[in-house]
Amino acid sequence: MNLSLKVQPAQLVSHQDNEVTTTSLIIAEVFEKQHKNILKAIQNLDCSEDFASANFLAHVEIVQA
Repeated sequence: MNLSLKVQPAQLVSHQDNEVTTTSLIIAEVFEKQHKNILKAIQNLDCSEDFASANFLAHVEIVQA
């Protein structure tokens, strides 16, 4: 897979408090998918509630167009 990145590699992840994170918006952009489909895929993961709560955090941000 040859991805042409629209974001700089340094913008793909952030490091804070000994944790490396990214966002669903960045994942959607990098893989050229619609954000709503990334959210649906995360919601449909077949993983335990403990794993999901430890690894996925919902953060709602209102963006005005």
